[in-house]
Amino acid sequence: MHRAALIACVHRASEWRHKDVGLAAQDLLQHLDEGQRLSGGTSAQSVSVS
Repeated sequence: MHRAALIACVHRASEWRHKDVGLAAQDLLQHLDEGQRLSGGTSAQSVSVS
């Protein structure tokens, strides 16, 4: 899963007012970030859905 693609999805969903899609992408980003923290990966930047 590419983190940049999920970030783009969050932004695009916000742009087109697809709140459910944006929230799902945000949940996936959080899950991905948790996995990186547990495996010793780098910390990630947070993205919000408006």
